[in-house]
Amino acid sequence: MNRDMTTTGRLLAVMAAVLFLLASGARGQDAPTGQNNQRTRFVIESADYMRYDKSTKLTTLRGLVRVRSEGSFIQADEVVVNEGDNTLAAFGRVVIEEGDNTLIGSALYYNNDTDYFELSNPQGKTTSPDVNGTIFYSGERAWGTQRKIKIYRGAMSTCGPNCRKEYHVTAKDITIYPDIKIVSRKAAFYMGAYRVMYLPVHVISLKDRDQYMPEFGYSKEEGWFVKTKYPYYATAAVTGLALIDYMSNKGTAWGAEHDYYSGRFDGNGHNYFKTLNEKDTGRVSTTIDQWQEFKIGDKTGGRVAYGRTNTYNVYQDRSRINRTTLNLNLTRDVKRMQAGSGTQTGTPVAGAQKRRDAVTYTLTEQDSTSKSSNSSLTLNQAYSFANSNFTYNFQTTRSSYGTTPEDREGVLSTTYTKTAGIYNLTMKTAKSFDMDEDEFTGDNSRSVNTVLPEVTLALNSQFLNRLVPVKSEAARPRIGLSVVHGRYREGTRNDSHPIRRTAVESEISRTFKLSHNVSFTPTQRYKQFFYHTKDAKYALENNSTLNWKFDQFSALNFNYSRRQDAGGAPFKKDSFGESNQLSGTYRIGKPRTTFSLSSGYNYEVGQYQPLNMGYTRGITENSTFDIKAGFNLDSDLWQPTVTTIKLARRNLEMNIGATWNTEENLDMSTAQVTTRLTRNNGWQFDIRAAYQDPRTQPFVREWVATKTRCCTQVQLSYNAEREEYKLNYWVLAFPGQRIGLYQGQDGLRLDDSAIPTQFGGQ
Repeated sequence: MNRDMTTTGRLLAVMAAVLFLLASGARGQDAPTGQNNQRTRFVIESADYMRYDKSTKLTTLRGLVRVRSEGSFIQADEVVVNEGDNTLAAFGRVVIEEGDNTLIGSALYYNNDTDYFELSNPQGKTTSPDVNGTIFYSGERAWGTQRKIKIYRGAMSTCGPNCRKEYHVTAKDITIYPDIKIVSRKAAFYMGAYRVMYLPVHVISLKDRDQYMPEFGYSKEEGWFVKTKYPYYATAAVTGLALIDYMSNKGTAWGAEHDYYSGRFDGNGHNYFKTLNEKDTGRVSTTIDQWQEFKIGDKTGGRVAYGRTNTYNVYQDRSRINRTTLNLNLTRDVKRMQAGSGTQTGTPVAGAQKRRDAVTYTLTEQDSTSKSSNSSLTLNQAYSFANSNFTYNFQTTRSSYGTTPEDREGVLSTTYTKTAGIYNLTMKTAKSFDMDEDEFTGDNSRSVNTVLPEVTLALNSQFLNRLVPVKSEAARPRIGLSVVHGRYREGTRNDSHPIRRTAVESEISRTFKLSHNVSFTPTQRYKQFFYHTKDAKYALENNSTLNWKFDQFSALNFNYSRRQDAGGAPFKKDSFGESNQLSGTYRIGKPRTTFSLSSGYNYEVGQYQPLNMGYTRGITENSTFDIKAGFNLDSDLWQPTVTTIKLARRNLEMNIGATWNTEENLDMSTAQVTTRLTRNNGWQFDIRAAYQDPRTQPFVREWVATKTRCCTQVQLSYNAEREEYKLNYWVLAFPGQRIGLYQGQDGLRLDDSAIPTQFGGQ
């Protein structure tokens, strides 16, 4: 065992070293390259004036000029097109449009073959599907391609041209990777006209939630802290973060994190490393987390992940705990299409086949005072044909803990399904194996898992329905029939017995229209079991429903159900209990008033169901009143009554709910109030109050005051249950990214994510 653990440790160490090198490899080889293939020529869509010089191959356009180049559109006051080198120069007010991205400038040079452009005095906007708004930017000069735009001495904000610029960011240069990220270097953050922060490098992700903002504050456990994710390296393919945390009570934690795309493996990757030496407790911890996606050809792909944690205490002997995990997933899709006779366009190809192979390997090792190791290997293969599917799955596990003998287990299972015109066929098998055969007591006490095999044949209900002659389709019954036959083994490994079972199940249901307002639907379900060890057993279930509609507003419904069991079954899967009950509901439904009354009786235990009453009334056009009550017919006791009032006006929403002890003079036991008040000037107030007898907390549990501006939001909230105040200043654009300070039980904190409340607000 020690030798296997040593070999595994060497393998994991090698994999860790290889994965840590992937980020640097991605940096060298995955940088976007320019397009060498020639693009199409410019297409002139409109112009007020056009002159062509054949000797220089220059076309001069003036007026309302609009030129198209593949998916891009260029508008300008004057444009000169050079057909010789496939370039363009534009002057005046120049506008470049591509999808949701727009660039405006005063002079443009554009090479249609390389997709390279230069633009003077650029002003533009960009967005992506994950951004809840638009990012506006400007600068002195812009250049690049559609995949990478660089702006010199730029500024950006999510406040639009018609908004007051409540905040903005200036930078020496801004690099935009559309739909991926925005990288600013020597960035300064302004709130209004005041500079509040400076960062050498700032990254805004257009895909991820993490915006790499610093976190600072105070907590009782960590003391004063500053936690940073500094993006020391940022390209289209790689983001490298330096992790530096300072905590006055704990000490300093440091590490690195890389997210990248590897062209060598054709997949995304992630590396994470962080270590912390806590000076107050003496605890030292190191964490490594790595994963890499990869593709092999067009049909095979996978993911490999490695993680390791190492903790110990410098003041305690034998306190070191090492935990290592390794996971490998490999998937292969094989498709083979066989053309069938008489196939038409848009119809499935007869005999179409698809195979999917999957391999999963997982290893977890922990080394402390008691060593443990767990590993599993799963092989899965699935075949898909035109009308049938077949899968098999084999899993082997290996585990050891302390002085317990090493245990190796295996499970093999298969499933085959076939769908034909009149039937569905399913065949299942399963078997567990004690692969080490050590006859360990713990292994022998486990339940066996043996199915050899189980076959289910179900006839198509539409086919069975057609066998019954009826005068109209409305009177046609619904019929179901299935047969299950299987061989099993039950019990534990040292005490098991075989069993063979056959079950036939049938179900028939039909709706009878007794009159214009009365319908009756009986359903009969019968299941018969046959065993080779005992006499045949059966289960019979009957369900009948009677619907009586008095008029267009009121109706009466009765439901009777009964289940009979012939005495139980010797198979653990066949568990049917006796039941016999009747229930009824009377309901009135008018445009502004609804009323319901329901109850029932259980013949099996001789007990009534509670008599439940519900009443809802529209008080006004914008308010409703609801009351629910119940009466126990067996104990002659009233159940608690619940009342709810809902009020919705133009700027006010209010829900008032209360629970009343009906048996004790209608004393109120609980109450809840939620209120939202919205003002036209952008203010919004949310209040949540609650009362409970006995009273242990204040009536007002939470209140939130929110001021929403054009592109920012300020919010002050208080939660009495957590004794917490929060004050937030948020930027309303990025996916859930809101930056704010709050004062709670742990002290001053920075919040950079949305805070959902039960009011449904942000």
